[in-house]
Amino acid sequence: VSLGWTYFYRKNRIVKASQPIFLGMVSIGVLFMAASMIPMTIDDDKYSEHAADAACMSKPWLVTIGFTTTFSALFVKTWRINRIFHNPSRFRRIKVTAR
Repeated sequence: VSLGWTYFYRKNRIVKASQPIFLGMVSIGVLFMAASMIPMTIDDDKYSEHAADAACMSKPWLVTIGFTTTFSALFVKTWRINRIFHNPSRFRRIKVTAR
């Protein structure tokens, strides 16, 4: 839902200032972390032992990928702000682009 909202309102001035690419990354990371709850519903009684083992192994991967994606987006946003405010030529207009 949040990815769709971000895409729909990406031309809005406030969303544009929030950097929609990073909002999308945070949404995807949170989606992965939320998806890590699904493998916890797999029980040995209902599914095979192989399926339960695969579910148990997928949880750390989903949590790690989700956290890394979310944290990297927030870290890059903070780094960009730091780069703007610690520019050697004090408060001269610089352009920080998303490569």
